[in-house]
Amino acid sequence: MLRAVRGLLMLVALLLTPAAQSADQSSRQVLRAALFEYIPGYEDDQLGTLRQEIETRFERMYPQVDLLLTSPSNRDGLYSSEALKKWLGEEGDEHFHVMEIDTQLLGDLVLAGVITPFSPARTDNLFDVGMRAVTFEGQVYGVPHLLCGHFLFARDPSLLEGQGQSGLLQKLASDGDDGVDLVGDFEGSWTLPSLYLDAWMDRNPGGDPAKAFKDALTQLDPSVVADLASMIKLCGPLDRNVCFSGKFNSLPSKMDGAEVLIAPFAISHANTYVGYSESLHYIRRFPRNENVAVRSAPLGDGDNPILFTDAFVVGKNCGADCQSAAAKFVAFMNSDETMAYLLLGKDIKNNTVPRYLLPATKSAFSIPEIAQDQTYARFKADIVRAVAYPNSGIEANRKAVRKKITCAISPTAC
Repeated sequence: MLRAVRGLLMLVALLLTPAAQSADQSSRQVLRAALFEYIPGYEDDQLGTLRQEIETRFERMYPQVDLLLTSPSNRDGLYSSEALKKWLGEEGDEHFHVMEIDTQLLGDLVLAGVITPFSPARTDNLFDVGMRAVTFEGQVYGVPHLLCGHFLFARDPSLLEGQGQSGLLQKLASDGDDGVDLVGDFEGSWTLPSLYLDAWMDRNPGGDPAKAFKDALTQLDPSVVADLASMIKLCGPLDRNVCFSGKFNSLPSKMDGAEVLIAPFAISHANTYVGYSESLHYIRRFPRNENVAVRSAPLGDGDNPILFTDAFVVGKNCGADCQSAAAKFVAFMNSDETMAYLLLGKDIKNNTVPRYLLPATKSAFSIPEIAQDQTYARFKADIVRAVAYPNSGIEANRKAVRKKITCAISPTAC
């Protein structure tokens, strides 16, 4: 009996040695992952607290997986297919097995052969618009996580009651206010073409935005250009237009990130603001903006939302065990518990305002704090009827389309 006890103690001691612990560590599946980082809170600690909390919670649930959730060395690379090809397609010093990307680049990565088919475990909990965004040539290549689109914000809810752009223009013309009617960004090479497609969809319910983008390379729709010009005109004369030239003389002297464009609206220097849903996070951090109203942006004369999708994709070097770990990670990220932590911004220091990111999962809208927020109910109403932005061909042609739109609106700029 004594000999058996001694043998058992020796076995326990052996298992506790550094060599045994090292062997146990080496048996874990390493999963290198990266989140889409253009979200509120990045300016706080570059999402360090968020990543650490996700790692801790995930590894507690799946101890057999060693999750390495890190930030790409160049955040702008998230909008570069060349950078994404390197990160997802090579086994270098900086590579990822799974990344959250804007699906406008998804098809380009498929054609480059750097991502593999990757389907969600269940699709019934995902909005249709997200699933369309991750489908390329009939095959699913990703799992939707977040959605995004253009919205119009106003402190006076009556300004948002008109039908389409014409209704907005009538409301603003009759409000008796001589100040700036609108602020927002209508400039960037990703931004302006996406606004054009948004305005095009407003005028063409049921239309194909991918075809509209392709057509724009040779011939812009003059009605859509006129719609965009009407919106930009609300921001002031073109030579000092905050939307089109980036100038606004009344900006506070010390602002950071997205707040720079939001500030003129938030401090009552403008009547309305066009931006993404998460803009509301910054708006409501300013005093006296608790009751700001929101609607899908009427960029054209109609009301047919079009949304971006951020989705998780898997690199070509992720084998069977790696894909199994990736599936666990993505399901964890789309769980209501993790969504609540992310959407409510619990990682942001001294924060009480939701991020107002749009979840791609239906069940997230049943999270108590989300379900009680009427703004999220407004967002959901737009999500269920939205179409998806094209998932290929945008990056290569965006600058050409932007130039055509810019020249059409302001010939002196060309």
